[in-house]
Amino acid sequence: MSRAFATIAVAALALAGSAAATASERPPQPVRVAWAPSRQIVFTGFDGGIFVISPLGGRPRLLTSSGDGDVLSITRDGRLLYGSGSSLLTVPLAGGKPRNLGSGFLGVWSPDGKRLAFAGNGGFMVEDADGRHRRLVARNRYGDSTGPPTWSPDGLKLAYVACRAAYLSDPCEHQYGFDVYVIGVDGSGKHRVTPKPGFPQCPSWSSIGKLAFRADDNLVGVVKKGGGLRTLRPGDCPVWAPNGRRLAVTTATGAYLMNFDGSGRKRIMVAPGGGSQVAWSPDGRSLAIVDGSEHSHLWVVRADGTGLTRLV
Repeated sequence: MSRAFATIAVAALALAGSAAATASERPPQPVRVAWAPSRQIVFTGFDGGIFVISPLGGRPRLLTSSGDGDVLSITRDGRLLYGSGSSLLTVPLAGGKPRNLGSGFLGVWSPDGKRLAFAGNGGFMVEDADGRHRRLVARNRYGDSTGPPTWSPDGLKLAYVACRAAYLSDPCEHQYGFDVYVIGVDGSGKHRVTPKPGFPQCPSWSSIGKLAFRADDNLVGVVKKGGGLRTLRPGDCPVWAPNGRRLAVTTATGAYLMNFDGSGRKRIMVAPGGGSQVAWSPDGRSLAIVDGSEHSHLWVVRADGTGLTRLV
């Protein structure tokens, strides 16, 4: 090998090594986001893994590489519940070894963090935080397409989506026979809250007991006191502010904030592509938003629309 050729080869290897290092240091592409009570932002990466970052910025910290993160649920004392394959796991946000809580998916903590509800074994289940005393609360054989349940603020009820028709029937298979239901965690008092079947998604219970969900045609439905439904303007899955009186939704043109009756609608601008995921800060003064662009980014912004900052 000539000296000139050897020099070129060494340079090429160095350049390739530098490119590989740059690629490995490339920040993760965010998909889903949650804001922890400890004022840490948690998000899943497009290529896998769950990360933690400060709302003030900095390098994301890999919390676990095993999570697929369809749902990110966090207790007040900083325990993350997440899914990995067909299992539910929990890990402290401070770091540590994940603990396997058994089979299941789409898990969410109860308001006091002492129990979890999740989909599995033909319906929605509830078990203790240590994985014991598992029991079936509501049957639903379409849990993979109806999303997670949501806890009432007092921890006594669950709201969830299920098909009213028989399993494998046309309304269920073609997604037009589904409703939102409420049931006690002891299995009692089941009742339907949607006036007609369709394919509602992502029910969400506020801290003051209001229930919202994404209705058909991307409308937002809020259950009125005493029954009945208030339908708000288009938006994706509604996310309640901590005070339970405001909602955040994402659309193709950005994120929107509104009061629970649909008034006071305000647009929060993010990058082109609108928003795909949104989470409130614990004090309700800021939002974390994953934009809907091809190469998504994570942003924080004050609830009045000022201070937009890209974190990832």
